[in-house]
Amino acid sequence: MAVEREQVVGHVAFSPVTINGDPGPLGLAPLAVRSGRRRRGIAAALVREGLELCQAAGTGLVVVLGDPRYYARFGFELARRYALRDEYEGGDAFQVIELVRGAAPAEGGLVQYAPEFATLSV
Repeated sequence: MAVEREQVVGHVAFSPVTINGDPGPLGLAPLAVRSGRRRRGIAAALVREGLELCQAAGTGLVVVLGDPRYYARFGFELARRYALRDEYEGGDAFQVIELVRGAAPAEGGLVQYAPEFATLSV
């Protein structure tokens, strides 16, 4: 969470996902910065710190559905390079970062988010 003058201005969350039904990886979502506070590096700082905390906690793999041009700066790559696909058919928006080399399963597979993600509507 990013706080300025006792006001929350940004937030990032990492939630459990499964690959082929097996737990372990995390999904980066949601990432949000308050309108009027964007384009000041808050989101980038949240992502970097979040990934560092994930790695320190022993998480080997993190996935995200987002703009590849944005997330590449943190080391995310197209998930299809690892033969991984997501249940939402995100295409190039579905990306992965190995925080521990070799954490992605060699056979690839289907990444599924928590069921709560499917119940949200925008």
